[in-house]
Amino acid sequence: MVVLPAFSYRPEIDGLRAVAVVAVILYHAGYSLFSGGFVGVDVFFVISGYLICSLILKDLDQGKFSFLEFWERRARRIFPALFAMVLGTVLIAFVLLFPGDIKRLGSSMAGVATFLSNIVFSRQTGYFDALSEFKPLIHTWSLSVEEQFYLVFPILIFALWKLGARRASAIFAGLLVASFAAAELTVHAYPDIAFFYPHTRAWELLSGVLAAIFLHRIPANWSASTREIGSMAGFMLVFGSIFWLDSTTPFPSLYAVPPVLGTVMIVLFARDGGLVRSVLAWKPMVAIGLASYSAYLWHQPVFAYARHLYIADPSGIMMPIAILISAGLAYLSWRFVEAPFRDRSLFSQKQIFVGSFITLAVTFIIGVGLYFSDGFVGRFSPEVRELIDGKADAGGLKGKCIISEREPDALRAKIEACYEPGNTIYLIGDSHARSISQAVGKIAGSNNLTLIVLWESGCMPVQNVARTRQSETCSKLKAQTRQLTRDFPAPVILSSRWRRFIQGDPFNNREGGQEFGPSMPMVADGELVDNPVKRVEFALLDWSEDVPLVVIDTIPEAGWLVKRAIARRRQMSIGPDEPLTTSYDAYLDANRNVIAMFDRLEQNEAISVVRTAPMVCSDNTGRCLNERDGEALYIDDDHPDWPFSRDIAAEVFEQLRERELVTNPRKSEK
Repeated sequence: MVVLPAFSYRPEIDGLRAVAVVAVILYHAGYSLFSGGFVGVDVFFVISGYLICSLILKDLDQGKFSFLEFWERRARRIFPALFAMVLGTVLIAFVLLFPGDIKRLGSSMAGVATFLSNIVFSRQTGYFDALSEFKPLIHTWSLSVEEQFYLVFPILIFALWKLGARRASAIFAGLLVASFAAAELTVHAYPDIAFFYPHTRAWELLSGVLAAIFLHRIPANWSASTREIGSMAGFMLVFGSIFWLDSTTPFPSLYAVPPVLGTVMIVLFARDGGLVRSVLAWKPMVAIGLASYSAYLWHQPVFAYARHLYIADPSGIMMPIAILISAGLAYLSWRFVEAPFRDRSLFSQKQIFVGSFITLAVTFIIGVGLYFSDGFVGRFSPEVRELIDGKADAGGLKGKCIISEREPDALRAKIEACYEPGNTIYLIGDSHARSISQAVGKIAGSNNLTLIVLWESGCMPVQNVARTRQSETCSKLKAQTRQLTRDFPAPVILSSRWRRFIQGDPFNNREGGQEFGPSMPMVADGELVDNPVKRVEFALLDWSEDVPLVVIDTIPEAGWLVKRAIARRRQMSIGPDEPLTTSYDAYLDANRNVIAMFDRLEQNEAISVVRTAPMVCSDNTGRCLNERDGEALYIDDDHPDWPFSRDIAAEVFEQLRERELVTNPRKSEK
């Protein structure tokens, strides 16, 4: 058996990089088979920890370690290809992005330039949210985590190595345990912080560090059977995670252990031979691995812009084409950007540092400028501007009785201050409730009624059940709402995205409009609910024993972002002249069980159901309108915009009037 030196080139590591980047790309492309492909980033973290530590230990042993040379190597490796990608992204942005997108891109660029894009994105929507698919630079969060590691780790190991390998290893192991504990404790209460922040990711990098120290100190002359079993087990852990995990998995947490441990096992056991090493060291795998950094850089902006551009993709060819384009750009970036800048004969250390500083500064300045600009709205015609400059939502109602307090005492005090016996109605629900709140509030005000609004985004207003990744705020609100409506009784209007919460899956309009975002099945006490329709039906019936309910059914979903789609059609003069519509059958098929639930609920005298489909869908045409008389009926793919909200609110009050729960709003409005 040939024993490798303490550190030498390992082609199987490049092959492992290939596995990681392909997994990430296929996950971001939306292929459900690779539902856990995001763990490719975790594989990269372990590899980075291993390689960086190995290189530093090699230099320390030889007495030639230099901080400047270390950071020079990192700058050569990271910055040229990164800035080439950012430049290309900005240039295309002026063609494809709407003003609000330009502003968000600016903040992303500022984050890239300051090595803080992970913090920037943690304060926006989460990595697994649908809108993340439209952010060209969201993938740079992982680069910021690595850059933060590169700034701190060399100093740390330089100081600790003087204490001896054993003590240094013990300290790193302690830091690993602390970081892992932080991730596990944070992931449920603050999932975005757990996902993006360096202190909850450090344990993955430190896993690679400890693997490097182990191989540096111990020859690791494994027997052939040990190598085979160890490397194969690691390979299976990594691949199993790619196909087993999904975006509903709390991450990073205990669920991140398999891909991280699997990577460490490959690093340890595939070093000296075996089947796994042979597969990973296969030349095509190594070739992909060598270009993996550029492939990672380019895939997300290409995918994001494809999603910004498209209106429908009925043949499903958009993503395969986007993958081919990103692969071509990856090769060009590796061949003509990465390789030349890593050649010391072409660019000196001074040139690398000066060039890096200038490009960082320019990126930051451009990013700040884009953020504070109006998104160069003059690029668009008045017709398109009217769409994209419109309200971001249906004009959510504002006032003292739009209650945001979630602490029990404060919430009760607010309700008590707003409540007028016999003259109050509630609007309770998720962001759909907020979308219709202005329209409901306008009619309520014209009838001298007090409207109390309790809403929380992504929070179905039904107790004792939850969706995966439900916020603690939602749980607290639902726990209080039932008791408060019992103590301060009044008619309750409920609005929620019932189908999405009950069935869990994103909507597909079967015409190329596939909603982005994860599946979110319903859970109770941490377990999947076998019959979520029955669970919700029972909860609503139980609630109706305390107060009369007016339940707004599932608003027909569009499957594409309606305002963007209409604006894009008008901007580029593409698509038919007819209004944007979707299939009525697609709505009926997706909501069959939910519609049946509302049919049963309607038999109860204490419950009224507002049917929204007849307002926009036609049996004669078999279509559901997404726009009417030139106005968008939706803000995005499911929230009603003002014209649709107005129709829903009118029907709500018609139901209340028929049951004599309020005075006749239509007479009052005349």
